[in-house]
Amino acid sequence: MEFDKNEKNKLYYPCANPFSQLYLIPRDKLYVRFCPFHQTMNAIENYEDFDYENLCKEFLYGQKENEVRERFLRGDFKGAGCPESCECMAAFRMGKSKVDADSYRNEAGEFSFTKANLSLGPDCNIRCRYCLDTDNFEVDFGSCNPKFADFIVPFVHNGGHLLLTGGETFLPKWGFKKKLQELAILEDNKGSIEVFTNATLLDEETCEAILAAPVEFVGISMDTCKPELFEYIRRGSIFEQVHTNAKRLLQMRNSKGLSSPRIRILCAVLKSTADHLEETVDYYLSEGFEMSLNILFRANFSPDFCERESVDRLSLDEMENLWGQLLRIEEKWGDRVYSASFKGQLKNAMNRKKSHFSAQQILGGGGYAKRKKGVNEALKKDVGKVKIFVSYHKDGEILESEILTPIHVGAALSKVSLPMQRDDEGDNISKKNDKYCELTAQYWAWKNVDADYYGFMHYRRHFAFREIPNTVGLGGVTVLPRIDETYKDNIGLRDNEIYACIHDYDIILPTPVDSSSWGTLSNEVQFASLSNLHEKEFDLVCKTVVELYPDFSEAVEEFRNGKITYWYNMFVMKKAIFKDYSSWLFSVLFAAEEKVDFAYFSEQEMRTLAFMAERMLSIYLIKYLKDNPETRIKHLKVTLLKNTDKLPNVMPAFQKNNIAIALSCNEYYMPILGVMLNSLLEHGTAENNYDILVMRNIPEFDSDLAVRYSKMLKRMVGRYTNASIRFVDISGLIGERSFFVRGNFTPETYFRLFLPQILSNYEKVLYLDADMVVCHDVAEVYNTDLEGNILGAVRDPIISGSNKSPMYNKKNDMEKLGIKNIYDYFQAGMLVIDINKISEDGLCERMIDYAATHDCDLVDQDVLNKFCQGKVKFLDNRWNVDVNTIAMKVVPYAPAEMWREYKRNREDAYIYHFAGADKPWNDPGLDKADIFWDAARKTSFYEIILEDLIGSSAFFRRGVVTKSDHVLDRLSLWPDDVAGMVIPIMKAYAELAELGLSDRLLEVIGEEDEDYKRLMNAKKLIFYGAGNCCKQILLYFDQIGLSYPSEIWDRAAKYGQRLFGVPVVKPDFASMKDIEDGLVVITIESPTISDAVKNSYAEYGFTNIMENTEIMGVVSRRLWCKLEQEREENNE
Repeated sequence: MEFDKNEKNKLYYPCANPFSQLYLIPRDKLYVRFCPFHQTMNAIENYEDFDYENLCKEFLYGQKENEVRERFLRGDFKGAGCPESCECMAAFRMGKSKVDADSYRNEAGEFSFTKANLSLGPDCNIRCRYCLDTDNFEVDFGSCNPKFADFIVPFVHNGGHLLLTGGETFLPKWGFKKKLQELAILEDNKGSIEVFTNATLLDEETCEAILAAPVEFVGISMDTCKPELFEYIRRGSIFEQVHTNAKRLLQMRNSKGLSSPRIRILCAVLKSTADHLEETVDYYLSEGFEMSLNILFRANFSPDFCERESVDRLSLDEMENLWGQLLRIEEKWGDRVYSASFKGQLKNAMNRKKSHFSAQQILGGGGYAKRKKGVNEALKKDVGKVKIFVSYHKDGEILESEILTPIHVGAALSKVSLPMQRDDEGDNISKKNDKYCELTAQYWAWKNVDADYYGFMHYRRHFAFREIPNTVGLGGVTVLPRIDETYKDNIGLRDNEIYACIHDYDIILPTPVDSSSWGTLSNEVQFASLSNLHEKEFDLVCKTVVELYPDFSEAVEEFRNGKITYWYNMFVMKKAIFKDYSSWLFSVLFAAEEKVDFAYFSEQEMRTLAFMAERMLSIYLIKYLKDNPETRIKHLKVTLLKNTDKLPNVMPAFQKNNIAIALSCNEYYMPILGVMLNSLLEHGTAENNYDILVMRNIPEFDSDLAVRYSKMLKRMVGRYTNASIRFVDISGLIGERSFFVRGNFTPETYFRLFLPQILSNYEKVLYLDADMVVCHDVAEVYNTDLEGNILGAVRDPIISGSNKSPMYNKKNDMEKLGIKNIYDYFQAGMLVIDINKISEDGLCERMIDYAATHDCDLVDQDVLNKFCQGKVKFLDNRWNVDVNTIAMKVVPYAPAEMWREYKRNREDAYIYHFAGADKPWNDPGLDKADIFWDAARKTSFYEIILEDLIGSSAFFRRGVVTKSDHVLDRLSLWPDDVAGMVIPIMKAYAELAELGLSDRLLEVIGEEDEDYKRLMNAKKLIFYGAGNCCKQILLYFDQIGLSYPSEIWDRAAKYGQRLFGVPVVKPDFASMKDIEDGLVVITIESPTISDAVKNSYAEYGFTNIMENTEIMGVVSRRLWCKLEQEREENNE
């Protein structure tokens, strides 16, 4: 963004909504937002008496409103709920707009409530087909309380700007006409009104009220000039009546010599109206109206009609005809027609059509409308028999319905028997599952099932049959936690949704993947760059296609050199297309199989044919769509589940004296956890049984390190006959929630909030942090009588001391949190929890919701204290002695007896707790570190912890060497885990060069590109992200001789950290305001994180950013050309 030199330290914002506006949705409750794209901040019950004064207070002093506003003011737009799709945000990032918050403050420095968007909902007197599909959706009419609209008069009179949308705003229930008349009587109205209407109720009296009141804009919905079509679309209205009423308002305004309100016809361009758009515009503009053109919006209540009537359903010729009409309209009518947004949307639709790419489906349902349960029998009959096969090879959460058919793939080779259809019955290739993977399900369906539509998904990859807002990640998937009923509803895995989604389409496909996003140059290079796949087989299969089907030669070449592909062997096809595709596919694969020598293939290499089948779908479609351009295609997002296992139903491990102990940790903390558990078991007693449950958020693919540490922990605990250890995956419970962390805190600290959901078969549990050393039998504290309280805990002497401590004072934080007595604040590292008590009245869920929506300084410990205060049994402080490095400086300010007790307990603790940022395994010189190291020496984790300690200090010493020390080779700066990394492009090049195919890419690569020039012209180069992606790019830099960046920014940077000798530091976005000719390269694969990083830079005016896909493209192209040049020189 371009900023004035004198404004360097001033923050600007993408919009003014949090400083001036409330978006109000009165339904069963009054839902309050700052804009229609934000999530609801407050839901106010019994709002009929919620008047203008209350709204002003809500705007200024509402707790949630202020929290969102504060985040917005800090520039944390994502945290404030601003979506990436927001037009204001896009314009802000591009430097086209900015808002100065101070200009919205009054003399007292407060922001003023000056704008209200009032959405009156579905209450309407007509049933427009693109608004209200009452045949398929349940719509809650009459849900809005009309008395709430009483705030309008004082609000507008006092200077407020009101935007009023419906439903129908002039329904008698709202009394809006009367309110306009009241405003007309009042003098000196300081505000104004914009109103949208269907014009059915614009009688003469209503028009007089509009013209006498401070109404500055009236929008009237009329999508066509053809009466019969108008009345079909706007069901329940009469064209002549609406047209007459609209002209009445226009004529009365003109006869009075008024220029206000502006009267604009709102035209949503539909498939059925596109052929006569020019006629419609001429018709209304010649009568004196203004006009606005829009693409059909995403309707909550009528997705099926909107789907059918979307301009995406036009052919390319029809789109080009519509484009020509639009150009003539603009030339003839100029700025009387508002068409810029429509023009851009139409252009995008044309580009999608040229690429055989459809728009995403229309969002259906939500808010106060839900698709009716059960199948629409007429729709089902029209679509026909649909069978979508979901492949499984192991037990887990199963999808099954009349449409969704689970199938056990590789059943002939499997050691398990799953309760579903097997692929080894009838005509089948089940025994080839090791080579064909999920294709054995496709073959079985092709040979054994008769249907009108055939589709295929996987146990953890599903089509989203309704639009989902989640950002699509790398590989074209949206990662979600697990299957449950909410998941099925949200992505449309219901038969009624599936019928509605595929209706009128011939092929359903996943969102195409751009192979260049993986840093490769073409589909062929992408395949060859993968570690367990090879160019030889890619080339063999492509040649086999051409041998068997010569007319596919052009499609094969186009795919090899292209970058767009369909992955996952997922699709839904009409019968004739599916049969043709399957016949073609398996004939090629069977022929290729005969030519491939699988004798020495690894397990992954054995799956080569299945991976090639993904690419062959793209080859088939290139040819098919050219031969059949009328084919109707829809692209859907694909979800990827992090976990498909059934939710844990954890039962006590022992029948008697079961001491339930819950912990949470990530893979990096497992060695530390090992020290704690060993100390715990050492001090256990024979009469007690220790039931240890470790909570983890296990990723899609657990790391080798985590698997190794888990085995070590099981082996260690296994030495005790009265102990058991189990790992409980809670990823499905966390869902999409995001929790605030800072400093040394990790998300795992929040896991204890989920204990009641995991341990519903338990009465009590002892929770312990991993950074502890136990010196006493914990069964004693477990068996404490909680006397009806929710939990048992020890008072936190550090927080008690912080009430008066000058160096670490938490008094204001505790008051803001709502802690009634700071001296009763407890330390949450050791808790004895009554499972039944903490589950009462939705307490657990309320704490989780609060934690997910509030940034608490002491994370979930603050949450537990806020919600459990007054219901805590305080225990002997020896059960949790915090030896935090600041303790001895802060606890002296606590009450005298607490300070004396703390000093005694430090020498005789039952549990030592190494809370805080400084840990003894990082610094053996810390207070009480000897206790930790004495405990560590007794475990098999000792050497691992010691190696990490030594390795980190050695790494720091090595890090003082920088690029300027030319005596040392760059290799000496490489971290140990880089040595084995393979540069994908070099692998792919070697394989293509061996077959004499490497020079084919030079034409595709082209000349030196603009991104490379940006990289070379940057005077200061910064990388953002110090993970594996960054390491790989630095390896590329080595290969092509580029200079390293001056810094690498990473949120997790540690003091003194270096990577390849480059300093790794924490981000300082504000410092970029003064950087000229700088370039930031985002070395993170996740598009979601990348977008958030770009936003953070943009907030400080810096926009010269190269994304990961762009830098990977640059280095891949440069390296390929370099390798090809070296090969030619060697040949000479």
